Amino acid sequence: MKTLKIWSLLCVMLCFTTNAVNAQAQQDEEISTMTMYIWCAEEEATGEVKETWLTNNNTLIYTFSGTFTGLESGTVYAVLDTRKEKEIYNKSEVYTHEENMLIHANGKLIARLHVINHFTANANGEYSVFFDRAYEECFLE
Repeated sequence: MKTLKIWSLLCVMLCFTTNAVNAQAQQDEEISTMTMYIWCAEEEATGEVKETWLTNNNTLIYTFSGTFTGLESGTVYAVLDTRKEKEIYNKSEVYTHEENMLIHANGKLIARLHVINHFTANANGEYSVFFDRAYEECFLE
């Protein structure tokens, strides 16, 4: 009987340990070379970027950062883009996406982008809340 109690206790402890491990955040990184369009400067630029994905429960945080060189002007651009997405399912669906991008040229802020999307849908797939907003600012003279 004592052995059965010990095994039962071990099984319960193992169950809690497994749940704690599943709840931990997971992070992935990737470094690559890419070309992107710098809309404010109306120029394509190429460079090395570091992308990071951090997931925890229903939330994803994505960071994109890199240094780019303008293909026509040779201007050096620093880009930082941060996105946060959260999705919750419980007979209905709630989704939020928020993004902020900053672009610097030669150390000076030249552009900012802010995006926010949100919707709430009921169990029948009907939207009770929906909005999609994007703001783009260019600070070049």
